[in-house]
Amino acid sequence: MNNLASILKKYITALMILLLVLLVVFVINQVYQLYIITSNINQTLGQIVLLVLTAIFGSALILPVIMYLKLPRGLKVPKQGDEEGYSRYIANLRKRLRKNKHLLNTGFQFSDKESTEAQVKAALKELDSQAEGIVKKYSSTVFITTAISQNGSLDGLFVLLNLSKMIWNIAHIYNQRPTVKELVLLYINVGGTVLMAKEINELNLIDEQLEPVITALLGETILASQTVIVSNLVVNSVLEGSANAFLSLRVGKIAMKYCSSLTEVDRKSVRKAATLEACELLGTIVKQNTSLIVKSVVKGAGKGTIKLLRKSKEKLFSFGKKKSMDI
Repeated sequence: MNNLASILKKYITALMILLLVLLVVFVINQVYQLYIITSNINQTLGQIVLLVLTAIFGSALILPVIMYLKLPRGLKVPKQGDEEGYSRYIANLRKRLRKNKHLLNTGFQFSDKESTEAQVKAALKELDSQAEGIVKKYSSTVFITTAISQNGSLDGLFVLLNLSKMIWNIAHIYNQRPTVKELVLLYINVGGTVLMAKEINELNLIDEQLEPVITALLGETILASQTVIVSNLVVNSVLEGSANAFLSLRVGKIAMKYCSSLTEVDRKSVRKAATLEACELLGTIVKQNTSLIVKSVVKGAGKGTIKLLRKSKEKLFSFGKKKSMDI
């Protein structure tokens, strides 16, 4: 049994490394393509774009690592049944939380009338609330940007950078860093966000959340037969943004659970809980931001229609003028 577990662990580690390598190759490929496109326009412009993008992505990779290493090391959660170790862990965590600036800014008070465990749980609940606000903020940004843009390659890069920053901010809220193992798992989820964004549309959980939202927000005007093209654009935009927002919410929830857990983290249960909680929040994110998507698509469609009518008018005018000259 131990040999089997060891073999499975090696395969999982190899798979994680492979996903990370694929993610790095994906980023390099996109940067190279942009370099080729801009170089065809102007060689100097291409070199500038290459240097700027290399600096941006290099900073995006190095700075979070430096900032992460500056965070206090996460306290090691004791094994189940180790009551003495658990009591020591709770006491140390309470000591650290008393210095947490996010708790101090809210005026949170540790009450000596309550047990140490109760005080720690109350403090973590307050931090959970702040961290969830961060998750919603970044997920809303991902939803709006990817729904309007719908540029697969660039959207993937944007989501990657956005979620990397979100994970850092969540870890900073709790004022401790997860272990290297936990951090790798977090960034694997970020990589999965970029590499599996199309597959996530097939999840029934997302469909259940989006169907009533789309029906309620688009209304009869957008869904009317005479505006079927606009309605399709809106639905496609909302679905695209929702898929990325859902994955952003899921990654954020996983990060929160790693940073605030008082017991040993079970990967399977964390992923399942994070998925369910992300689905619950997805409807709120979509409801709050879909009106912006509708306005953007309708405005874009309106400009396109006006441009098409102008071209048609010009062609018709020139055709009539040509006919009159022939006569």
